[in-house]
This record gives sequence, C-alpha cells and structure tokens, in this order.
Amino acid sequence: MYNGSTDGNNNFYFGASAYHITQPKESFTGNSFYVLHPRITLNGGYSFPLSTNNNDNFIHFSGLYSKQADAVNAMLGAAWSNNLTGNDGNPINFYLGIWVRFSNLTDAIIPYVGLDFGPFTIGMSYDVNVSSLKTASESQGGIEISLIYVKKPADGRKPIPCPKF
Repeated sequence: MYNGSTDGNNNFYFGASAYHITQPKESFTGNSFYVLHPRITLNGGYSFPLSTNNNDNFIHFSGLYSKQADAVNAMLGAAWSNNLTGNDGNPINFYLGIWVRFSNLTDAIIPYVGLDFGPFTIGMSYDVNVSSLKTASESQGGIEISLIYVKKPADGRKPIPCPKF
C-alpha cells in the first residue's frame, strides 16, 4: 500500500495484494483436494477538506475490488467527517457514510457511523441486502462493529493521516 498527501491536508492511498499465488491444495475430508485459485485485491481512496480555510469537515472516498476465479466483489463509497471539537491536535471526529457492494448485481447498501477519539476509532455498519439474495437471507443484513487503534508519534511531528475506510 502506498499512502501520501500532496499538501498535508488531503490524503490518498492505493494498494494491491495477491493471495494463493502458488495455488495450494486444501482438503476438508482428507480424501479429495481442492485447488485454491489466486485472488487479487485492489484498493484505494482519497480524502480532502471541504474548505481550504477550515479543516473541520472532510470527505473520504474509498473503493475495493477483489477477484478470485469467477468470483468478483467490488465496493465503492464515501463518508463525511466533522471535527466536533475544532481542535486539530486532539480532535473528536464524527463520521457518516454509505458504501455499495457489487458482484454481478448490486448486492448491498452499507450505511456507516463512526467516532474518532484520541488514538481510537469506533464504527458501526450494517449490510442492507438489496439483491435477489434477500429471499435467502430473509432480508436480514449483517451488523459490524469495529475498533481501530492508531499510534500517534510521540515527538509531536504531524503524521501523514492514516487511510479512512
């Protein structure tokens, strides 16, 4: 993954990864083996302040693409963040966002809410199934709760911001 900034206020990142490149064989029963096909994943994002003279409001875009054999998964979305304290040194940021997951069809809409405080981010998202698979899932989505810790530099340097997902 490459992460950077053009002016110290914005942030961009992009990355790629590969899994099972040696195509290992796996077995569930010990009698028959299945080849794990290689999987390629690409991701990227960009965040920027909404105003050049106020860094309290940001927009964060992100996307992910993954392919393994005939299975394809893609997600695109964005979030808005607001610095509730107005303190750039020790902000409390509130996030609202929405992502869409695609395969061969639009699979799910995923609203997100989150909060940064100190070195922690806590977030919650919920997969709202909008595809023909909602019959099988009985229109039940999936809730996710995340807790992220980012260590801040001890010497007071301004770090390049970590990507926001």
